[in-house]
Amino acid sequence: GNIGADYVAKSAPDGYTIVMGAVSTHAINVSLYRKLPYDPVRDFAMVSTVTNYPMVMGVVPDSPIKSVADLVARAKAEPGKINFSSAGVGSAHHLFGEWFNLAAGVNMTHVPFKGAAPAITELLGGRIDVMVETMTFMSGQVKSGRIRALAVSSREPSAELPGIPTINQTYPEIEFSSWLGLAVAPGTPAAIIDKLNFEVRQVLQ
Repeated sequence: GNIGADYVAKSAPDGYTIVMGAVSTHAINVSLYRKLPYDPVRDFAMVSTVTNYPMVMGVVPDSPIKSVADLVARAKAEPGKINFSSAGVGSAHHLFGEWFNLAAGVNMTHVPFKGAAPAITELLGGRIDVMVETMTFMSGQVKSGRIRALAVSSREPSAELPGIPTINQTYPEIEFSSWLGLAVAPGTPAAIIDKLNFEVRQVLQ
């Protein structure tokens, strides 16, 4: 993400080079890296948000963990032995999992992966206890029966996964969503940004 963002930050300000920025590259990485080759605010002209999506905590269907309460009870009974996956150190998935650790007073062990595909392989193989992933990935897995969702991180229950409780029903301080947005190089004329914004909104509608 840093490589792509840096490329766009230094590109011609003509609207033809666009980055699909995530919460990680524009909000998290500035705290992870001692020095980034770009400033996440100054070096970009934002065009539009594309989507916001919550995280989902899930387990295999036959897991003895049936709820968030079960998860917390097991994590407290076996400190450090229950683990959760993420899409990498410092990812939104990781930060959400650590926030849950703090709120619940538990110490689940973080296991980073390079994306959802290897993480679900390890979950289904019984080497990961809890998978933390985006709604965009988990929705299909839950509906197909490969994963049983424990909770979603949004404030309100999700229409995408009806019947799945929110984590803030148990821990009111937790509300978490990630986002994707489009940005161009700084100095791009306002008329070009407005045109891009209009077209993106047309597509999204």
